[in-house]
Amino acid sequence: MSSNDRLQTWSDDERHLIEAQQAIPNLLFCVKELVENALDAQSTKIEVRVSKTELVVADDGTGISDLQHIGKSSTSKDGSGSFGFRGQALFCIQQLSKTTIHSSYDGMGYLLSDNHLVPMARSKGTTIVVKDLFYRLPVRQREMKTSFDKQVLQILELMQKYALSNRSVQFVLKSDRILLSTLRTQDCAASISCLFGNQFLNTLHQMDSQQQSDSIRVYGFVSRLEHGRSKPDRQFVFLNNQPVMIQKINQTINQIYRNTIPNKYPAFILYLSVSGDVDNNLDTSKQIVAFEAESELVQLIADVVKGLYETASVRIPMKQKMTVQDTFSKKRYFGSTQSLKRQLQGDYDITLNPLPEQLKKSKIGSFELDEQMHLSKLDFERMNIIGQFNHGFILCTLNEHLVIVDQHASDEKTKYEQLLQLKPSLQPLAVPKKLQLDPNTRLFLEQHRSELKSLGFHVQDESITHLPRYHHLQITPDDLMEILQTENLSHCQKVKRYMASKACRTSTMIGDPLTMEKMKSILKGLSTLKQPWNCPHGRPTVRLLAKLDTKDSFMD
Repeated sequence: MSSNDRLQTWSDDERHLIEAQQAIPNLLFCVKELVENALDAQSTKIEVRVSKTELVVADDGTGISDLQHIGKSSTSKDGSGSFGFRGQALFCIQQLSKTTIHSSYDGMGYLLSDNHLVPMARSKGTTIVVKDLFYRLPVRQREMKTSFDKQVLQILELMQKYALSNRSVQFVLKSDRILLSTLRTQDCAASISCLFGNQFLNTLHQMDSQQQSDSIRVYGFVSRLEHGRSKPDRQFVFLNNQPVMIQKINQTINQIYRNTIPNKYPAFILYLSVSGDVDNNLDTSKQIVAFEAESELVQLIADVVKGLYETASVRIPMKQKMTVQDTFSKKRYFGSTQSLKRQLQGDYDITLNPLPEQLKKSKIGSFELDEQMHLSKLDFERMNIIGQFNHGFILCTLNEHLVIVDQHASDEKTKYEQLLQLKPSLQPLAVPKKLQLDPNTRLFLEQHRSELKSLGFHVQDESITHLPRYHHLQITPDDLMEILQTENLSHCQKVKRYMASKACRTSTMIGDPLTMEKMKSILKGLSTLKQPWNCPHGRPTVRLLAKLDTKDSFMD
């Protein structure tokens, strides 16, 4: 072996630089480590100010006990209930930047800069100033500055995560403006409303806090079926009050939701509590965890979410103390095909299929208000059509239930959803319109530009350049602001009203006679819709008439 082939020993500086590169890969990780240090210092307020050249994290916590001993593997944490105690974050940040630390501990203030420690008074807490991050790694620094806006959004999401799990702490995030400012509260719903708005809070189911086993408890919020999101964002999981990533939980909830709403994702905010040891030192993010009860926890969450969505399925109540004959203004029971025709002759028109055996032998009695049936979209194709009633309704049976389908409302809803799928033409603006956005709507805009573009709203930076156009309907920037503020990635109310009116005028009307094929087509159309239960104007598409009693025959 020649002298040039001999193994070289790295200097301490080289080794520390390589280790620091792995521990702090980007600006987001730098913020994460400093915020977690502030949380472990029992802070009640944490403020982050970030720019392309400087990062400042200030808190009012207990401070750092011995600044002069900051170095690799040194720590002031005990590991109990903290975000870990590797003791390398500050040391690694120092290797990658020009860092100043000003901290007060036990009433004594000190400033550490360029490895020089001097006494300097300050109020309780710590302020860390990180300048010229990655100056020793030019390629990484260039990438950080190029993707700065994207990383700021990631930092905002990170701060939202910590705010949800540490509600007794006030968080402030500033860049060129205030992006986040929370209030200290113990109420989970109030925290969600503060971060994302009250309208978002109203789209969530609260998970049953009583669903718990001896060692596990699940509490939180999950999207209602009708309020899915286009991307799997706003999915937060906290284990023993620390943010974690448990892939099986995300996959389980997404799958349960998408079994019903295939093209959407649920938002969820889950607080999990488990007893026993939890290993959160599997990777540098400290969000990948291992614990013994994971399978039991995933199954418990699956059961709770399924229960929520099963009870949230569409319920069709029966009318109080009414018989089917009262509904049709008749005082006799339905018996056979001939008797049904005879009873309705003179008052109603009805086109009949042969009645199913279940209905021929059934005694249709009265029913109570609290009786109800559960109906899924696929049930529309399973319905057995009896015929058209009074040139306005489709009479059907489904298992032991007799139901009636509104032919106009049903056809209108099908046409309405089809119209909403049409791509609008584009109307360019002579002068782009600048939007006035708060932090939440700005983040929503950044995350969903492509979806807004598919709706016809083209936005560059924070200015509208094109608006959608539907024939003579005038769309304005205010309509885009409605979408941004409600965070509902669908058409604005103005477009929905226009499409509802158009669908109404072109649909099957009350009074139109229907062939069997047309009736089947209407029911099949309902089974394909996102929300088939009401027409755009609110009229129900289907109602339950009666529960058939097969124990007693008509002759009895």
